[in-house]
Amino acid sequence: MAALKLLLIIVLSTATAAGFFSLKDHKYGLPLAVFGFVVGLLWVAVNLGSKFWQARWEHRLRLVEEQLRPKMDLFSASWETIQEDVQQGLKSRKRGLIHRGYSRLVLLKPSVTLMMTLLSALFVGFWGVLVGLTLR
Repeated sequence: MAALKLLLIIVLSTATAAGFFSLKDHKYGLPLAVFGFVVGLLWVAVNLGSKFWQARWEHRLRLVEEQLRPKMDLFSASWETIQEDVQQGLKSRKRGLIHRGYSRLVLLKPSVTLMMTLLSALFVGFWGVLVGLTLR
């Protein structure tokens, strides 16, 4: 459900940007820019809310796992175990220069939620600049 909401927000942001940049009558520029800004703020809120619930569920699952299945190492695994699991999983894939570079980047463990939140914040800034330019 969260993926569907995210897709809707991205499509809405893209459609608003397309509408803004194809305007022939600039009297609609400010309302579209303000709308895009608000959509961007909502996108940030969706990302932050998603991370909130993700953190809660991961914590609760870690507690349950520690009580029911110690040493299962899904949510309660150490960072070293997680890194080793990922390295082993990546070794089973194809070899080559591109794959080695890709694997190194994967092992940096970029946060999907953080990247999406930064992207949405970038959109807020983009729309904020457009609101400012439209007001001139």
